[in-house]
Amino acid sequence: DATITKDKIYDSSIGSYLNTVQFGMYIWLEDNATESGSYGNTMCYNDDPDNCYAYGRMYHPGYGRCPSGFSVPTKDDWSKTMAYISKYPEVASSFGFSMGGYCYEGLHGVDCTDLDKAGYYLAGDSSVAVVKGRSVSFRKADEENFYQLRCIKYTYVVATVEDLPECDSVSKDFLKP
Repeated sequence: DATITKDKIYDSSIGSYLNTVQFGMYIWLEDNATESGSYGNTMCYNDDPDNCYAYGRMYHPGYGRCPSGFSVPTKDDWSKTMAYISKYPEVASSFGFSMGGYCYEGLHGVDCTDLDKAGYYLAGDSSVAVVKGRSVSFRKADEENFYQLRCIKYTYVVATVEDLPECDSVSKDFLKP
């Protein structure tokens, strides 16, 4: 089922609302992270603030911060999401994964590459998800590089009360306050 739900959450750390896209058990932020973070660990592609607006900020691994309740997606999250988008192509526009390239320490400072060719997103398991169109591949994150960040959280929703699992007496006694 290609059902998606769009919503907003309030992020008190930046004082604004963030758009979300939900399908199945996933709630993704609709846009890449833009919070500036600590000096030297985040940047805009080619140090151009317009690129931060268009593609989000870029972060060294371990320095990107997600809003409260959200986290950096794992490789499994990326794989399942891209499989969903491939199965339901009409959903792809709701996610809008930008092809913001990545930046790395070059011989004469920071160089950036692959803008509008691929999105290089942090994955929560010391990896980078390389997104091209509706496909994803993975590579090890380099601690000196800067990558995009899109955050995720999980939701578990049942359609009716009857769909809830039955709680046995042992669990009820264990869970009592």
